[in-house]
Amino acid sequence: MIEVPEFPALTEGASPQSARPAHGAPANDHYRDSCLCRGSCLYRATLRRHKKRRGFTLIEVLVALTIFGVIATSVLRTMQGSVRTQFLLEERLAASSVAQQALAEIRVQSPWPPLGEKSERITQGQGEWLVKATVEGTSEPRLRHITIEVARPDADNPTFSLDAWAAEELP
Repeated sequence: MIEVPEFPALTEGASPQSARPAHGAPANDHYRDSCLCRGSCLYRATLRRHKKRRGFTLIEVLVALTIFGVIATSVLRTMQGSVRTQFLLEERLAASSVAQQALAEIRVQSPWPPLGEKSERITQGQGEWLVKATVEGTSEPRLRHITIEVARPDADNPTFSLDAWAAEELP
């Protein structure tokens, strides 16, 4: 918006010519239409230009859309990464629960588990899991290493792996 300086109002005894602004100077609303230059005034030309220009140019709109597109793309990538991370964490949490359940079953069956490997499919929660339990001897004869790997049946690598040890009780 164009700022127009205020001029003092006419007082008694003052002529209208003395209260008018000089040629080309901005005038207040009262004298806008009665400028002495009769239409060639710079003020009127500027005023007409600003009245015609009411919207945005094509370049301004394109710049705004480009900025919006860049921001929207970065927000969507961040959201996609968050959703993927949340899915992987939920999957890992479910696999952890399956592995802890398998370890508990091994320990309940025998406090001193036999050496060997056992694989089985378990249906729990959102789907089916492939559980592979391996019991190995260690350099200490009274200690056994238990490894439990849990994965989806179609996965190449385990989703979760749990290591535990079992000690033989002293007689």
